[in-house]
Amino acid sequence: MKNIGPELNRIMTERRIVRKDIAKEVGITPTYLSAIVRKNSIDCELLDKICKAIGISASYFFDDTHGNHVSDISATTLFGNANVNITQGQKV
Repeated sequence: MKNIGPELNRIMTERRIVRKDIAKEVGITPTYLSAIVRKNSIDCELLDKICKAIGISASYFFDDTHGNHVSDISATTLFGNANVNITQGQKV
């Protein structure tokens, strides 16, 4: 599991997200958001709200593949069924 606060801080910095706007959307003060990004843990409900506000899934913090998680894909088309099987180690 990643250190949640520092990783949130890194993502917001990389994406040039204005923390004041995120704090307002989440319903917390900018000062409290600043305190959160200095901590390694966070309340799950608050993490979910912040993740939604910055456009990532909360599962990112619990996935050891660093966002490279893939799974098998199936689809039904006009021309028949399509299946893609992805094995461990392959990247899409």
